[in-house]
Amino acid sequence: MIPPHPSLPGPPHPGMMPVPHMGGPPMMPMIGPPPGMMPVGPDPGMRPPMMPGPPMRPPASPDGAHLAWHDSARQIRAERLYISFVFLVWFHQEITVLSLTVF
Repeated sequence: MIPPHPSLPGPPHPGMMPVPHMGGPPMMPMIGPPPGMMPVGPDPGMRPPMMPGPPMRPPASPDGAHLAWHDSARQIRAERLYISFVFLVWFHQEITVLSLTVF
C-alpha cells in the first residue's frame, strides 16, 4: 500500500485505506452456484444415495440355464427340508418312547 502524497487535501482515496481486520480468517471464495439459483438435479457424476436393505439382485437371464439352476437349487432345498423334518419327527418319537420307558 502506497500512502497518499502529503500535499493532497482531504481523506485518502478508499483504495489506499487499509482494510480493517475483523479477527476471523479471510473469506474463502464460494464454491457452487450463486445465491438464489436452485439446482435442477444432482451434480453431474454424483451417484444417487444408497437405499437401506439388502443389495438388489441382477435381473434373471432369459435363457433356460438360469431357470434350471434355480429349479435344481429349489429342489435341493426342498429335499433337505423334508429330510430334516423326517429326522425331527423320528427323533421326537424316539425321545418320547425313551422317556415313557425310563420314567
